[in-house]
Amino acid sequence: WGDLGVTNSSWAGKSIALYGPGRGTATYGLFKEHVLDSKDVKASVKQQPAVSGVVQSIGGDKFAMGYCGIGHKTAEVKALKVKKTAKETAIAPSGANCYDGSYPIARPLLVYVNYKPGTKLDPLRAEFIRMVFSRQGQQAVVESGLLPVSADTAREDLVTVGIDPSF
Repeated sequence: WGDLGVTNSSWAGKSIALYGPGRGTATYGLFKEHVLDSKDVKASVKQQPAVSGVVQSIGGDKFAMGYCGIGHKTAEVKALKVKKTAKETAIAPSGANCYDGSYPIARPLLVYVNYKPGTKLDPLRAEFIRMVFSRQGQQAVVESGLLPVSADTAREDLVTVGIDPSF
């Protein structure tokens, strides 16, 4: 911690315990691509099989740091601002900053549907897409630790696949 400028004697000499999600997670892939320039994390990072384990580990160790999706944050951890370069202003991880593109480590999750554009979706696929963009579907997205799509995006995407967006 002293290498980071911490001068408090009870912290300065302590090692930083590093935590992150396992190699098979989407969060690991995003971090590797966008933060580590496609390199693997250090061997000293204690990889957790689930993102929730990262937060629990950090929350239980006052000398720990790690990374995971902001939706998994708990009261026991603090989310830090980040920036791409030393000259930029650090940006807080918030929904607004993710939506407007200013937060540098955000990414959309996409849903792909196999259908021929210009034709009607079959009823099962149409109902699935309708459910994804419904209040109930977006609540499930939030409960899984992700940000919901905006109402405008939901309407646009529904219209794109020929579904009436008034539900």
